[in-house]
Amino acid sequence: MPAAYLANYQASSVVMGLTPTLLASFGPSVAETSLLSSHRPILSFLISLGAPAVHPTRVFDFTDPYTILEPGRYMLRLPRLGHTSAILLSMVEYVCALAAAVTIATTSIQLGANSILAWGCTNQDLPLVWTTLSVAIHVTAAVGYRIALNGYELPPSSDPGLAMSGQAGPAAEKRFSISHRLMSKVSVFFKTETCICANDTFLLVREVNGSTVTPRWGVLLSCWAGLLGLGHVMFGTLIFASLSFVTVYDFMNYVLWRYIMATVVCRVILMIELTGLRAVKRELEEKGMK
Repeated sequence: MPAAYLANYQASSVVMGLTPTLLASFGPSVAETSLLSSHRPILSFLISLGAPAVHPTRVFDFTDPYTILEPGRYMLRLPRLGHTSAILLSMVEYVCALAAAVTIATTSIQLGANSILAWGCTNQDLPLVWTTLSVAIHVTAAVGYRIALNGYELPPSSDPGLAMSGQAGPAAEKRFSISHRLMSKVSVFFKTETCICANDTFLLVREVNGSTVTPRWGVLLSCWAGLLGLGHVMFGTLIFASLSFVTVYDFMNYVLWRYIMATVVCRVILMIELTGLRAVKRELEEKGMK
């Protein structure tokens, strides 16, 4: 093989090895997807599929997702939209997130089929495995955040199930049958899932004060997700740097830009939803309903 081809393949290995770190630099963090999953879990799941790399966080450092909504983090504010506009925006978000997830999956399959892994010549699925492993990391962090939420008593106004039924308190809740409450929870789930965060009437956050302690399992799962995110980037670097017979031109034109565009699309969707939650938080604070 000519030396020029060998040099091209070696340069391609360097570029591919840097891809996971590049994608992680502007990918979603586990704190961001955890916060979004408390309102729109399906959309958060699609975003974790469409953005294959997890933004790195400090290992064994618990980051409260609620701090993302603090002033200064996201200066943009998304005001409440009309019913039709909100539905259209929600549909566009689902379509774009699904398209990004499909793009990542198909690109990873093509990359594995048209290259050879240096330490696993018969294994063509590792690029696809790496891009889908990020879902497990985000789910782990989301479960930890949900446990943290359950460790605090939310005010009745923050309970969407009771808010829809128009009643609150233990006595009112007992009057509902199990099937009725189940149907109410399903109805609430679809209502909150399909509603953009800017149009939410409640905010699933926990009040932090001196008398409360974050549940231990919530902290452990969040820290574990941060550690898994670091290992995920290292594992991706090992895989992509070991792919052979891929030129720089082919990788840049058929793989890298697709990964980047899918990640950017998911990042934009996440920013829109988080700015909506930030606006809801400020509105509730102004009304004295923290």
